[in-house]
Amino acid sequence: MEFMNYSSKMRELLMLMEMDKNNNTTQYELSKKSNIVSSMVNNYMKRFVENGYVEKTGNNRNTTYNLTSKGKEYKNYLLVSYLSELMDIIKSSEEYLQQTIINIVGKEDCRIMLFGAGETGKICAKILKNMSSISIVGYIDDDTSKTHKQIEGFQIFTIEDASKIRFDKVLITTFQNIRDIKDRLSMHIDKSKILLLE
Repeated sequence: MEFMNYSSKMRELLMLMEMDKNNNTTQYELSKKSNIVSSMVNNYMKRFVENGYVEKTGNNRNTTYNLTSKGKEYKNYLLVSYLSELMDIIKSSEEYLQQTIINIVGKEDCRIMLFGAGETGKICAKILKNMSSISIVGYIDDDTSKTHKQIEGFQIFTIEDASKIRFDKVLITTFQNIRDIKDRLSMHIDKSKILLLE
């Protein structure tokens, strides 16, 4: 998880999910899953056992842990709480990106092409589909493994093919090699039509 720190609750969730998935989980396996040293896992396990979330079996050398029904309930509570926070983050991120796109494209009717048929392009398309003033014409991409295919009903064109189609703007939805992409687009498309996602 590149953007999210391992909080205490996150580590609890990861450990409980691992125990729910694998009976007789060891401290070593839990330490790898939750990204902490075994001695810290021991502290979590003591609390889990005290709260009735986990049953401990074996001796120090061969200790294993099993999730109880109370532990499963607590794991589900943590999971739902985590998903709720994620959904809030996604919603606010989409709102921010939508406002950014409005600032770039404007609110007037616009037929738009998206350069970049990757993840950012798909996210932009999802947001643009909800904007009544925007009509998505398709994607432009120079990856030949993507061109002449479709993503969610939108055709992926080469730059050359796209230049023959009527549209008002092209929004570059990638953050790599932007200058090079802009130069290549401007060889076939009027520079005034090219917008950057910034």
